[in-house]
Amino acid sequence: SRDWDAVHGAFARHRTDERTSVERAVAGLRDTLFSVVQRLGRSIGDGRTADDSIQTQIVRLKRTAAAGASMDDLRREVLSTVDAIGHALQQSRVRQDQLLETLGAELRVLREELQHARAKMETDGLTRVYNRAALDGHLSRLCSIAGLSGDPACLLMVDVDHFKQFNDKHGHLE
Repeated sequence: SRDWDAVHGAFARHRTDERTSVERAVAGLRDTLFSVVQRLGRSIGDGRTADDSIQTQIVRLKRTAAAGASMDDLRREVLSTVDAIGHALQQSRVRQDQLLETLGAELRVLREELQHARAKMETDGLTRVYNRAALDGHLSRLCSIAGLSGDPACLLMVDVDHFKQFNDKHGHLE
């Protein structure tokens, strides 16, 4: 009875740890998605600021042209407008590169956490042996590979009579 209580307690702790790990991974995913949305919003806002700057420069160019300014004045305004557009595009590229680098790093961390959580969910807490969910996933992948390759797949199942007696005699540490 005490052994069963210990096994039950260990199993319950393992499941609690699994649940915590998965919840942490899901929370990390949620935080990452929220971060992506925030950063995209800031990037769009920064883009609007650059757009406003370009729009202001274009209005100045139109006014200069409408005022019948000299060719030199018009040339200066055109060059100034082109410079403003080039500067805005360069800033946008830098912001996008920084955003992609940051998001890539966050996604790599999240991927590692999810892989760790998945590995914990596929093993038995007591024996550390792969469980039924792992077997089902592996069989599904093998069937897909067999279907794609055209090669047959094989599964061997063995039923050992009186295995409990063998396990009791040879399977437990003393």
